[in-house]
Amino acid sequence: MVISLIKIAITIALAAITITLAVIGWIVAHKFTSKRNVDNNRRELITNCFIDVYHALGCLVAGCVAGRITSEVSYDLNKAFASIQLFGNDEQIELANKIAKHISDKRGLTKELGVLLESLRNQLRKELNMPETQATIFHLNMSVGNDS
Repeated sequence: MVISLIKIAITIALAAITITLAVIGWIVAHKFTSKRNVDNNRRELITNCFIDVYHALGCLVAGCVAGRITSEVSYDLNKAFASIQLFGNDEQIELANKIAKHISDKRGLTKELGVLLESLRNQLRKELNMPETQATIFHLNMSVGNDS
């Protein structure tokens, strides 16, 4: 009878240890999965935001070269500069501030815009696990005519 009680106690202890390890494993796995999901969501948000910023700044180059900035481009630029202030690194924020100051002072575009676009492109390519590129950024500038 004593041996049988010992066997039962050992079985209960083993079951308790197994359950405890399973619960600890579940908690640890949940914590890592949650962290990975937060990191992935952050990466996706920043990547989508910087893609929009990159496109808006490209339109700025084309619009300024063509001598016209539409209200839609102006809105997109304000949004782009706000996004850089929120998500950009120190270099990108500083470049955006210089560009905004130059634009508001009516001095037009500066070389900092090109540097900012390259910095954004490099960060996006890094976030997307794409190889670095040293290719020059080129912006197509076309004038839209009337079909009348």
